[in-house]
Parts: sequence; C-alpha cells; structure tokens
Amino acid sequence: MRARWVRLMAVTLAASWGALVPRAAGAPDVGGDAASVVALSVHRRAGVTSLELSNGVHVHARAMVGQPDVLISVLLAGTELRELPSERGMTGLIAASLQEPSGSWTARATPEGLVLRARCEPADLASTLRALVATLDRPELDAVRFELARAERVALAGQSSAQRQVAGAMLGLIAPGAEGALGPPTAEALAALTVERARVVAGDLAGVSAVDVAIVGQIQVQDALREARAVLGAVRARVRDRLDERRGIEREPGKDVEVVGRLPAGQVMVSVSVPAASLAALRQSRAGLIAAVLMEGELRASARQAGVDAMLVVASPLPGRVYPKLGLCVGTMLVRVEPELAQQTGRKLAASVRERLTQVAARGPEAEALKAARALAVREAHQRLGEREYWGGALPAAWFLGVHIDELGEAPEVLATLSIDEVAHEVSAWGRPGAVTTVVLWPGPAAARGRVGGGGAAGGGGGDDGGESDRVPTAEPGAGGVPRPGVSIP
Repeated sequence: MRARWVRLMAVTLAASWGALVPRAAGAPDVGGDAASVVALSVHRRAGVTSLELSNGVHVHARAMVGQPDVLISVLLAGTELRELPSERGMTGLIAASLQEPSGSWTARATPEGLVLRARCEPADLASTLRALVATLDRPELDAVRFELARAERVALAGQSSAQRQVAGAMLGLIAPGAEGALGPPTAEALAALTVERARVVAGDLAGVSAVDVAIVGQIQVQDALREARAVLGAVRARVRDRLDERRGIEREPGKDVEVVGRLPAGQVMVSVSVPAASLAALRQSRAGLIAAVLMEGELRASARQAGVDAMLVVASPLPGRVYPKLGLCVGTMLVRVEPELAQQTGRKLAASVRERLTQVAARGPEAEALKAARALAVREAHQRLGEREYWGGALPAAWFLGVHIDELGEAPEVLATLSIDEVAHEVSAWGRPGAVTTVVLWPGPAAARGRVGGGGAAGGGGGDDGGESDRVPTAEPGAGGVPRPGVSIP
C-alpha cells in the first residue's frame, strides 16, 4: 500500500512540476521552453529522488545531514568512447582547459566521461546550475591552459613508472589488439591535437552526451529539484545513448609475462589478474569484492612461503564498468629481495600465486576467512555510504554503468547476506583454463622479456594519467595512459 502511495505521489508531482515550473530567470535561452518532467522516482533504499526531463537530462538529489554545503556533480557520459582513434586524450585536454565563467566549476576526465563538479551554499544552487547550463551551451576552452596541459602530457607520454609498465604489460595480455581503444595516446598523437579542434569537439560532446546531475548535501530535496528542473530544463535536448556498440571488448585467456624495467635494485613486483563480473551484475560484483580480500590473503601467504619481505600487498576488485566484459580482480605484490635473486624470486612468486589461486578455486573459500573478509567489506561499505563524495560520483554514473540507484544504498545488507556459495562461484573462476594472468617486473633498463612458457613479447606500458596518481593495473586504463580511478561502488 505504501509503495503504491509513493508511486502515485511521484506521478502527481511530476505532472504538476512539468506544468507549473517556469525556466529560472537568467537561464540561457537555447531554444524552446524549459523541458518538462517525464518521470519522478523515489529510491527509498538509497534515500534519493530522481527527475527525468524531456531534454534527456536526469537529476538526482540526496539530502545528507551534517554537510556544510551542497555538492553538485555532473557526468557527460561516454566522452572518451566518442573520441576518434587519432584524437585519443582529447577529453582530458578539454577538461584541463575548460573555462567556466564564474570559476566555481572544476572538470576532469574519467573512464565514464567528463565530470564537472562544484560546491555552493544552498542559496546559490540555482546560480551555480546556471553556470553549468552556460558551459553546456557554449563550452569555452582557455588556449593557454590547453597548451600547458598538452605539453605536460606529451612530456609524460615517454615516461614509465613501474606501475605504468605493469599496467601496459597486463593490458597487452588481457586485451591484445585493443590498445587503440584502451591504451595511452602517443606523444606524437597528443602533440597533433589543437585547441581549435578541441573547441569543436567540446561543443559536440556538450550537445550529444547523456547528462546526469547529482545534488548532494545540505538541501531540501523538493526545493532543490524544483530549482534544478527550472534551470536544467534549458539544456539542449539530447538522446541518451550508452554507446553499447563501442563497449564490447572482451578479456583474452591468461598468459604470463616478464618485464625488465623501472624498479630500484633489490625489488620485484608481481601482479596477477583473474576475471571478474560486470558492475551491472552488482550482487555478483559484490561477491567479487569479498573474493578480492581472500586473494590478498593468498598473496600474503605466497610472500611468507617464499620468505621475502613484502613492502606492498594489495588486491583490488575492478568489475567491468565502461567495458562490462573486461572485469578483473588484480593483485599486486612489491617485495624486497637480494638483487642477484630478483629474477628467480619473481618467477617463484608468480608460480606460487598461480598455484595457490588454483587451489583455492578448487576447494572454495574457508568459512573463517570468508567471515573475516565479509566483515571487512561490510564495514567499509557502511563508511562509504556516509561519504558525500561517494554519492556525488555514483549517482551521475549509475545509468551509464547499468546500476539501479536503489542498489547503491544496499551494499552493507547485500554484503552481509552473501552466501559462501556465491563467493565460491567467483573464486572458482580463478581455476578455469586461461583465467590467471601474471606479470613479473624486476629492475633493469626498460625492455620487455619473452613470455614465460614460450610466445612473443609484451612491451611495458607508458603514458600520461592526466594528473591522477599511479594505481595497480586496472581493466580500463582510459585515454590518459595510466589507469585512472573511475566510479567506485561497494
């Protein structure tokens, strides 16, 4: 009965708002009246209310107690997917040089698309949104900032940290032939990009990309949505397109590679990846979150068994996001060894990790280990749901990633109820033929070695991360080169 009442109220409000709310004073006139409300949805599990406007803009509002102001986060979805092969990296340069009239908005490129963000006082919500509409109507790029950003990226394109080398080698193994879509742009390609062309591309992207807006923080939800509808209704109409035809890259069977590169003497890095679910299969990918904790335990056990000093051990679940079939769970170890034993130790560790993962896949996770991993995952999920930054990232990206908004607020409950069989199903994938890919990196000049067990060579990756920090290898390096953090959904 309550659910029926909520649906009835949503329909009534949507109808009344579509008829009564005018375009806000001062909003740019980009042709026609402000868009009408197509649908209003109340996502009780997530504490979110969403508007769908007839111009293709979606707005999501969530009140959060104790926040000092309002966070507005906007995603122009799929901007990197729309880049021409010869213009890889263009979205990052546009983000770096986007000139916003009031200076309140910041921009950055992510694997999901171009993200614009601003913080404001509740009383300034409408004026801040109007600045967004002006940017989407006529995006302006600062030529000096464009040239500086391009020069920085060209300079970085030839550099290669250990993490970049491992990421590049892993990419060459799991998705050979897809480097044009996933790999970093070359210095030559970046140098050829011009601000004149970027201005054309920015205008095209602003006019066709699906737009999702999150308003989170110190707000009255109904008032915030009224203002958002009045202002954002002036945004140019667009057809919402997830660009599924460009997102079909699949993972290749696992292989092993050894890379000589940028590490200090006496260190070895071993990275391993196994298949993982798509983020759209959220319950399954949450089981993968627990599986990643179990993987980290196996990596630590391998280091102890080998008698080496582990400087870093981490396992990261990277469910398929932009490329749903390219989900991975990636584990990385950085260990300290005697310099003359670097190659021997690296190979020994890689073999030990592969063997341990295969054994766990065959026997399934142990009940105590699963209990501890689940408790850790639940605790971290509770923490994330209390963070405004989480909602500011997840809400605008949910539609593009195929995640229902109600699911965003269910993480602790789902994680707590995942059965041992569900986690065992994810872990069992580790033992399938071709499931495991390993990359071993030891010190030396930046040159690739032949693959262990025969076959050709895989070169180390390099490139620019667009200003993001190095991370363990990810399934989606993006146009910037080094993997960049996309949306993290527990």
